[in-house]
Amino acid sequence: MAMRAERSPHGRSARMGVADLPKRKPDLKKLWPQVWSLMAPRKGLLVLGFFLMVTNRLAGMILPLISKPLLDTVLSPNHPRADWLPRIILIVLSATLLQAITSFSLTQLLSKEGQRLIAEMRRQVQRHV
Repeated sequence: MAMRAERSPHGRSARMGVADLPKRKPDLKKLWPQVWSLMAPRKGLLVLGFFLMVTNRLAGMILPLISKPLLDTVLSPNHPRADWLPRIILIVLSATLLQAITSFSLTQLLSKEGQRLIAEMRRQVQRHV
């Protein structure tokens, strides 16, 4: 029978001599000017991104809200209103299209601006070095 070595409960870092030090919380008062200097030139894009996010969430609420009139009015066994069906379908398709457009736009906006921000921060580090 092969014998296995017992593992220490503390893992690899305890054997390597790395002490478990408590992590320091960053001082936000000192970081805020730097964060603001990165955000200030992008205020318009941040507002646009917020608008796109709100629009996306509101468009996502259409489908749950429209299901009640669909079930209670259009598909009602007592007094069906089949003339409402094209309107409901148009509303749902429009909301879905709006949600897709805002989701795509938000993704493109944030990813491109994030890449620009990373490039700018790299340039700042290179200038500093």
